[in-house]
Amino acid sequence: MVIKKRFFLSHTFDNISKLTEERVFSKEEEFYGIPWKIGICKKDEYFSFYLYCMPENTEKNWRVDADRSLKIVSVTGKTYSRDTCIITLLESSPKPAVYGFSRFIEWEKLLKDYVTDDKIIVEIHVKIKEIFGIKKKKLRTFDGETKAYSDVVLIVEDEKFYTSKWFLACQSKYFQTLLLGKFKESGTAEINLEEVKASDFQNFLEVLYGEPAIDDETVTGIIQLADMYDTPTVIRQCEEFLIEKSEKSIKEKLELAAKYNMRKLKNKCFIEVKTIDDVRSALSGDPSKMDSTILAALLRKAVEKE
Repeated sequence: MVIKKRFFLSHTFDNISKLTEERVFSKEEEFYGIPWKIGICKKDEYFSFYLYCMPENTEKNWRVDADRSLKIVSVTGKTYSRDTCIITLLESSPKPAVYGFSRFIEWEKLLKDYVTDDKIIVEIHVKIKEIFGIKKKKLRTFDGETKAYSDVVLIVEDEKFYTSKWFLACQSKYFQTLLLGKFKESGTAEINLEEVKASDFQNFLEVLYGEPAIDDETVTGIIQLADMYDTPTVIRQCEEFLIEKSEKSIKEKLELAAKYNMRKLKNKCFIEVKTIDDVRSALSGDPSKMDSTILAALLRKAVEKE
């Protein structure tokens, strides 16, 4: 399943009658770790309207596949919009990608129907399908800058994370035993953690330290580590996200609920299975690999719906 991320930008521009070919911008806003902004100008007797995508931490080639709708709104509520289906922003340099319409609407029509008191409201609605080559922005750093406040270094895939033994021990029984128990590691300043991805561990620590790092792309890796390290507060936060905000399919949620014993999530999923099509969707794939209790419950649902 492709997880769709949605957001919208809105800005009121002043002094529309004085617009020239020099673009005027809204303030930057960050969504999903990427800064975005709106740009407008007047060109060849048309109103030009653009979306700027400005990732800060990219690989050589990066891409954002998305749908977007550009809209102008009058104070009376009258709207004019233009949609595009799939757009691909692809760059081989860190320069912003700019997409929109150089001829969004005729200038005179804009002034007549949509401008009031020399102001106009513009909106851009974006639905992201896929992000490639843009690294997730770190919400909190655990590098050498925090060395003065740490008493242990955890090494994951050669990346060093400076943190506190006592803080980790209070959150995790695993780290309580590892760092404060009788293991030989408890007396060492640097400890290697095996079979863990550095990106997942970064996200896991961010959640532990109170950052909003859980989303549909990070939740699986975070909950895997939360289970591995016996961290109930993080498991609870992941479960709450999956219940309240996640756009993952019922099948994916049920798989996570079974694997990590999340009863509230499991019950919520069963409530959402309302039709025979919902049952089929949840049963898609190889049923033999599904948790037996969930499989039985879904089969009972199927019988009830027929």
